[in-house]
Amino acid sequence: MSANNGNTTTNGTKPQTQIPNAKSDANIPQTTQPDNQKPTESGKTNSKNTNSELNPLDLKELELFRPIELFGVLLGAIIVPGLVGWATLYISKSQFDTQQTDNQHTILKEYIDSISSLSLEKDLTENETETKQRDEKIQKDIKETLKTKPKSTKEQLEVFQSIKTAKDLSDTAEDARTMAIGQTQTALRRLNGEYKGHLIRFLHESNLIQGQILFEGVKNKDGAIECKPITIKVIKLSGANINDIKLKDASLPLIELEGAYLNKADLSNAGLEGANLKNAKLQNSNLKLAKLQPAKRENLDLRPFDDKGMKCVNADKLKDLEQKPTDLQDANLQDANLQDANLEGANLEGANLEGANLQGANLQGANIQGAKNWQQACYDEKLNEYLGLTKQDRDRNCKDKKPL
Repeated sequence: MSANNGNTTTNGTKPQTQIPNAKSDANIPQTTQPDNQKPTESGKTNSKNTNSELNPLDLKELELFRPIELFGVLLGAIIVPGLVGWATLYISKSQFDTQQTDNQHTILKEYIDSISSLSLEKDLTENETETKQRDEKIQKDIKETLKTKPKSTKEQLEVFQSIKTAKDLSDTAEDARTMAIGQTQTALRRLNGEYKGHLIRFLHESNLIQGQILFEGVKNKDGAIECKPITIKVIKLSGANINDIKLKDASLPLIELEGAYLNKADLSNAGLEGANLKNAKLQNSNLKLAKLQPAKRENLDLRPFDDKGMKCVNADKLKDLEQKPTDLQDANLQDANLQDANLEGANLEGANLEGANLQGANLQGANIQGAKNWQQACYDEKLNEYLGLTKQDRDRNCKDKKPL
C-alpha cells in the first residue's frame, strides 16, 4: 500500500482541480436561489408557483374573479359614458338657461330704452280729446295762413313750411302712441312671465298704463261748464298677451288692463285697487290675497283741462270718482284662486265665476249674483248658506279646493 499524502485519491488517481478564470468569473453575477427552489438529490431544482404553473386553488380563484372583472369592465363602459353625457347635458342646459336669461334681459332693456326715448321726444300722455282740439287749432291756423296770399316766393316758402310744421305736429302724438303700443305688444310676445312682469311694472311706474282722470268741459244750456270725466289710456293693452305673467306682491293701483289675456297669471298679494280688469281673461290665475278694493284717487282736479281756471259746476256730483271700485265686469275668472282676496265693492257684473275659489274673500258690496255661474263657485260655509246654496252644492264646488 502506498501512503496517502493528500495528493492522490484512494484509487490512486490525482483529483482534477478546476482553476477559475478570473476574467470570466468577474463578469458573472452571483445569484441566490429563490426560497421556493430547493435542490434535489440529483442536483436539480423544483420551481413552484411560477408563471407557467399554477396550483388548482389559484386556478379556481382566477376563474371566479374573471366574471366579476368582466362585469366591472362592462359596468364602467356603461356608467362612465352615462355620467359624462349627463354632465355634458347639465352644462349645456345651464349655458342655455344663462343665454335665455341674457336674451330676456336684452329684450326688456331695449324696450325700456326705446319707450323712454319716445316719451322724451313725444308727449305720450296726451289724451284723445286734447289731440283732437290741438288738431282743430292747427287746421284753423293753416287756413288763416293760406288767406295771407303771399306776394313773394320767400313768403310762399314760409307759408308752406308753416303748413308742413303744423301737419307734422298733428301727427306726432298719435304716431308716437301707435309706435309705443306696437313695441309693447311685440316685447310682450317675446318675454317670459317674469320679464312680462318687469315690463308692466315699468309702464305703470311711468304712468303709461295707469288710469288717469281728466275732465272735459262742456257748456250746458245755461252756459256754465259741466265736467265730463275722461280716462287717459296711453298704451292700451286690450288683447295683449300677458298670460303667465308674474306680478306677485306688485303694487299696481288703478292699472288699465281691460281685455288683456292674463290666464295663469300670478297676481297673488298684488295691489290692484281700482284696477280696470273689464273683460280680462283671468282663467286659472292666482289672485290669492289680492287687493281688489276701491282705490282713492289722490288730488283729483275737478276742473276741465281746457279751462283750468274754471271749476266744474257739477264738481260735487263727481266726488264719487275719488273712490274707484275695481272693475271685473265680463272678466273670465273660471277656476281662478281668489282665496282671501279683498273684493269689496268690486263690479262682478257678467264675470264668469265657474270653479272660482272665493273662500275667505271679502265680498262686501260686490254684486256676486250679477256674475255668471256664481252658483258654481266655492264660498265659505256662511256665505254659501246666505246665497241660498246647499251643503251639497258647496261640497261639489269646493272639491279639490284647498280649505282655509
